[in-house]
Amino acid sequence: MRKQMILLVFMTFMGCELGGRLDIQDMGDSGGYFLECYCIPGDRFHLTATLLSPISEPQLLDYSLEFDIYIQGDEQIKLYQSLYIHPDKSFIYNYASPQVVAPPACGYFELFVTGPGGEEIYARTAFPDQVYLDTVRIDKKQVSYTFAGSEHTAFNYYIASVFFLRRG
Repeated sequence: MRKQMILLVFMTFMGCELGGRLDIQDMGDSGGYFLECYCIPGDRFHLTATLLSPISEPQLLDYSLEFDIYIQGDEQIKLYQSLYIHPDKSFIYNYASPQVVAPPACGYFELFVTGPGGEEIYARTAFPDQVYLDTVRIDKKQVSYTFAGSEHTAFNYYIASVFFLRRG
């Protein structure tokens, strides 16, 4: 029986400063917040927000903590608390928006978070233009592709996810 393979390529491109170094000091002395936000075109904004224990203690993720979260691009978007499971990625997160992500005309998103204790957290990320694939080749178990990068080094950070589905 002949097996057909369908290739689904999903690429997420986000701006990131390459070659930068993070100054991480005194990691074990105190806990803090863990925030991870995804802005994928055509999908809802989704974010994980929880408290982290000091590195020497067990990490127990508490998704019940109440944060006040807004994303600002061309408009202000509120993220709402619940427990979500992303159907395609088996990813659990606790804040999402009813709106889907559209590339902002201003070219960036700003994240405004107020923590359970009133702490204010701010982040900003550039939203680069979509990158189109020039060629895709499949050779047995290897997938290769070519595309043109950006002249701006902050936009040359790419994530490629390749999924193979078998039929038959």
